Amino acid sequence: MNEWIVLREKIESKFPALIDVINNESNVESLNKIADLVGNTLPQSFVSIYANCNGQFRTKAGFVFGLSLLSTEKIIHELNVWREIIDQGLEGLNESCSSLTPSAIKIEYANTKWLPLLGDGGGNFIGVDFDPNYDRNERSNYQFWPRRR
Repeated sequence: MNEWIVLREKIESKFPALIDVINNESNVESLNKIADLVGNTLPQSFVSIYANCNGQFRTKAGFVFGLSLLSTEKIIHELNVWREIIDQGLEGLNESCSSLTPSAIKIEYANTKWLPLLGDGGGNFIGVDFDPNYDRNERSNYQFWPRRR
């Protein structure tokens, strides 16, 4: 079944007011740009959803754990910001990072192969990791947040 249909039905049944904050479909150029930036083929479920919806308008709350579904423009922006941070050097930044499952992900502050999907507007995301910390040709979904002290 089409992932977008499943997602839309869940939004309509659980959060009907949020269906009106969904943007129109994204364009192929944006999806290709995202694939180029992460250096990987995008998951079919991602393409299916974004072919029908381009994230949501920024509202007080998103429909997944209160996080907003990012637009392709916001995803591209975040990927470019992470690239700039990496280009400037990660000295001192990686040391503040940790994970509940360190064997599953690389303990890094930023990674150009992370695809942010959901965000809170404050730098916290849930996304897809195309560069996991294990030697398999897989991707994993996880949360990436700045560490708060």
